[in-house]
Amino acid sequence: LSVGSSKYYSPQNGDSLVTSIDEVIQHYVEDALSEGMKDTGAESITCIVMNPKTGDILAMASTPSYDPNNPYTPSGDEAKKFKELGTKDKSAYLSRMWTNPAVSGLYEPGSTFKLVTAASAIESGTTTDASRYSDPGYINVDGTSLKCWSPVPHGTQNITEAVGNSCNPALARVALDMGKYNFYKYIDIFGFTQKTRVDLPGEADSIVKSAVSNVDIATMGYGQGIAISPIQLMTAINSLGNNGVMMQSKVVKQVVGPDGKVKKTVRDRRVRQTVSKGTADKMRSIM
Repeated sequence: LSVGSSKYYSPQNGDSLVTSIDEVIQHYVEDALSEGMKDTGAESITCIVMNPKTGDILAMASTPSYDPNNPYTPSGDEAKKFKELGTKDKSAYLSRMWTNPAVSGLYEPGSTFKLVTAASAIESGTTTDASRYSDPGYINVDGTSLKCWSPVPHGTQNITEAVGNSCNPALARVALDMGKYNFYKYIDIFGFTQKTRVDLPGEADSIVKSAVSNVDIATMGYGQGIAISPIQLMTAINSLGNNGVMMQSKVVKQVVGPDGKVKKTVRDRRVRQTVSKGTADKMRSIM
């Protein structure tokens, strides 16, 4: 502008981050995801590796991936598929690719949630080694028949065998025996009703029904009818590997200034005790 003025802002040296990511583990994870995509034909695969004792995230990856220097094209074999998509599908693909499903994605956890159901029942005392669960291939809950994944009934099992068989009817019965109050208390204790507050952007809110029927309780017992994020599940289950102590999940370990001096060290932080050490020990044996 002829009568305008200008200001010059000189560049400022920024801080650096020291992360908890282990490049060797991260490398293996990315290779495994690439192979997994070829073997399964999945649309997406997500993996998190975390240290139960500290909450440090040692690796985190999702497919399809991309090079941040070229963010409009997927990496590897996915690039060919992407080129064949229409404009609308390409836009949807990119939107999905640019999110981090590990913290932003919600899904029904399925059988992995049976560990939460079992741990909650053991801790609340509604199941013991003497408890038995019958699986004729289904369970009838208020007139609704809920089937097991297996075409062959598992028969009568204790809690260890039921988890080992990943038996839907058995874990449905475990949840029903706990009742809504107990089950929901532990769903809250394990952190599924709030964000983990991991130091990454875009963490999603879980979807946990407030008004539920017996059928809802039964299906939640084996991980259906509830939507959570992978980081929530990982943080919860890792407490079983740390004597029942849930740790704050994190990626950043230190903030380092331009002069190389550490400006901030992120300490390990205990969130809460989810279950007793005895229950955690029992669950690790079951797992």
